[in-house]
Amino acid sequence: MGFGTLLFGYFLILNLNFRFTDAVAAVIMLYALYKLSVVNRNFKLAAIGAAVFTAIGVYELVVVALEMFGVTAPELLNTVSVLVRYLTVGVTSTLMLLGMRDVSSFVGLLELSRKCSRLAFATVIVHAYYMLMELDVLGLILPAAALKVMILLALVSMFATVILNLTAIFGCYSKICMPESEKYDAQEKRSKFEFVNKFREHQDEKQREYAEYKLEKYKKKAEKAKQKKNLKDENANKQ
Repeated sequence: MGFGTLLFGYFLILNLNFRFTDAVAAVIMLYALYKLSVVNRNFKLAAIGAAVFTAIGVYELVVVALEMFGVTAPELLNTVSVLVRYLTVGVTSTLMLLGMRDVSSFVGLLELSRKCSRLAFATVIVHAYYMLMELDVLGLILPAAALKVMILLALVSMFATVILNLTAIFGCYSKICMPESEKYDAQEKRSKFEFVNKFREHQDEKQREYAEYKLEKYKKKAEKAKQKKNLKDENANKQ
């Protein structure tokens, strides 16, 4: 489905020395979001954001390589690239969460859907705040002690937001994709009574089938809406 791949790619964002891993993280996220783009429009827009993030990640690698040979980029360019990086990650993450919100709601995972909605709002706020902390002008208008506290708050909030977003992705991965791996099946302790285990397996299978059915129905509904829009546009052009 793509959520497992997305989980791995998004995890790499946690690296504080992101200039070495952004390109890899962005490519993995792009691949995952491209696979998910058939589900709804937000995933498709998130894939575009991941493509921009990939370009930024490649640029960062080039800058690092040049620095190894003693060539450094202007400070203003470094500041702008960092701001663009966090803007792109924030937009991509928000669109990703909105896509997860919609698909979770459609398959009946309302609590997960509400969680994704809350995290989308938090992601916008945290990334905007973090970008604000990157502006050097704050050092001229704020006391040093206050600025240190604000920067620490930005780091902690960013780390917490990424972790919470990872839990949301994992929620989609485990509850929508319904992986067959034994390590997930074994999370619930097996009963001593075999008939209880059989009942649980039967219930899990039914839940998997229902989730897959709902997801497939969601895809068909989105495709039908797209075809209807294309037909409407064609008729408008003919007129």
